[in-house]
Amino acid sequence: MVLVGKFAIGILVGLLYGILGSIAAIGAGAGVFAAFGLDTELGSSDTWVLVGRMLLAFALWAVVGIGVGTVVRNQVAAIVIVLAVTLFIEPIVRTIAGVLALAFGGVASGKLPGAEGPTPSADGLAGLVYSSASAVGYVFPLLAGT
Repeated sequence: MVLVGKFAIGILVGLLYGILGSIAAIGAGAGVFAAFGLDTELGSSDTWVLVGRMLLAFALWAVVGIGVGTVVRNQVAAIVIVLAVTLFIEPIVRTIAGVLALAFGGVASGKLPGAEGPTPSADGLAGLVYSSASAVGYVFPLLAGT
């Protein structure tokens, strides 16, 4: 029961940090855009959907932090594990998945974001993997100078 309480409070604190961070970022960004005479897009529903997704991400990362902190009792080790997974392991797995998606192009070709089909939004992750692999295939030759 204590763990459920930790998760509930963690979600609320994550949302609070998300709201405060979003207010600061949106306020600063809108101010800079307005100073240069650019449209801030604050009236667009797409902007507010993105802000809602950011708040969801803050809440989910709070849950991940509580979960990892519950399993790994050492605070430094928990932080290092989360950073290692997000900065090293996840991109490697995503790259391998992208290479596999390129190798089996017939499977991944219909999974691009916005592709025709019954549930294109459900195929967004596969499209992301495919797009990431395409970007990697484009960037590496540029970096190698070929």
